[in-house]
Amino acid sequence: MAAAALLSSVPLTARPVVATLSHSAAAAHAAALREQGFTVLADPVVEASLVSKAAVEVASTLDGLLDEVGEAGFDPLDQQYLFHEVCYRQEGRWDVRRPSANEAPAWAEVCETARAAAVAPILAALQGSESGEVETLMSGAIVSRAAPAQRPHADADLEQYEIGEEDDTYRTFSCFVPLVDLHGSGGDGTQFWPGSHVSAAAAEAAWERATADGWEELLELSPGAAGAEAPACRAGGVVLYDSRTIHGGLPSRGRTRAIAYLIVGTGGAQDSNFPPERIRDGLDPDEFPYWDELDFVQ
Repeated sequence: MAAAALLSSVPLTARPVVATLSHSAAAAHAAALREQGFTVLADPVVEASLVSKAAVEVASTLDGLLDEVGEAGFDPLDQQYLFHEVCYRQEGRWDVRRPSANEAPAWAEVCETARAAAVAPILAALQGSESGEVETLMSGAIVSRAAPAQRPHADADLEQYEIGEEDDTYRTFSCFVPLVDLHGSGGDGTQFWPGSHVSAAAAEAAWERATADGWEELLELSPGAAGAEAPACRAGGVVLYDSRTIHGGLPSRGRTRAIAYLIVGTGGAQDSNFPPERIRDGLDPDEFPYWDELDFVQ
């Protein structure tokens, strides 16, 4: 079903939403999320002016954190580090914790708008009243600057697969809100392996296909290869996926790609992207590797 057909034209007055989901649209997205492990609202859900303001806040926050990392004795570009405020797990790709709403109001509003306009109605259609409260576990942004393809992976731990096979409500979901247009199979955004979320065995099989010899070159030259799908999404749209789904970021060549996100949990499931150690905690920079010292990067 076309993305435009999945949106009603009734505006929400409480939040800067372009359009809100009808009940039938939410049900269609829930079915895609259940069967494929992800669903996409390719047209904007959040107003363009708010998206632009959030993009500025994300860039400013990251640049400030990179300055702090450098002042703490680390190389902010050539060294891997994992902090409470920012994680640099792969060269060219940063995971930035969202600061308070007072410090980054537009960024916070983008996340809350996506939750209200897309996440809440889709998960209600997916799980009904059985899941109870949809808990926001964290929010942040993924910023890619000349990053290579990301190694395919799942965000969920083994416990989510094991408990999830017995309890349909024990889930975490990630909601991406791109702050720039994503071109999908044109070589930009995130690729997903459909159906890889249904069990640990399905995830392992998809991961083995996705990370076979030569995977980096294959996925960089042919986005959507090895059974993956790379959906396009306009700035302010939504990509919602089950954390058990195998996925990986495509390269970001020639521009900065910023994606705001929030992670939610149902049925008591929990998740955390960031360790407790902070930039100013006095950690020894010599204990952290440089990129040219690493043979494997997730």
